[in-house]
Amino acid sequence: HKLPWGILIFFGGSLAVSDVMTNVGVTAWLSGELSLLHGLNIVLVVIIVTLLLIVVSEMMSNVATITAFLPILAAMADAMQINPILILVPATLAASCAFMLPGASAPNAIAFGTGHLKVKDMIKTGLTLNILSSVAIVLFTFTLISYAFGVDLSQMPDWASRK
Repeated sequence: HKLPWGILIFFGGSLAVSDVMTNVGVTAWLSGELSLLHGLNIVLVVIIVTLLLIVVSEMMSNVATITAFLPILAAMADAMQINPILILVPATLAASCAFMLPGASAPNAIAFGTGHLKVKDMIKTGLTLNILSSVAIVLFTFTLISYAFGVDLSQMPDWASRK
């Protein structure tokens, strides 16, 4: 009822940003920039992707973030010849870790709209949650994900290759 219109407009605008990023070629450019990750250890790649998606999800809704990034990350996994589950699942989980800013998610906007929170307080608490979440996501990726999906993560599945 008392939710500030600016937060709603920001939330809707983040969905528009995702569409614009794709239409003007920003996502294609970013895909090229992410090719720098090709020579890195897979653990480091997962850490970087997780942190990147957490940061981006603070500025865009999680749906917009995933819509913009999953195609890029799928192509990156194919180019690196790694199981895309190793990249796409942590990225999807990370995009849901929008804890710092009012416009990052609807629950954040609702909480901020009550007038009992300041952005400063949300950032302080949200940063702690984001750090804990990124550690949990990386640990999950390399300890439980193969059991959760019943796959061998060291193998590139036939369904994932574009060749």
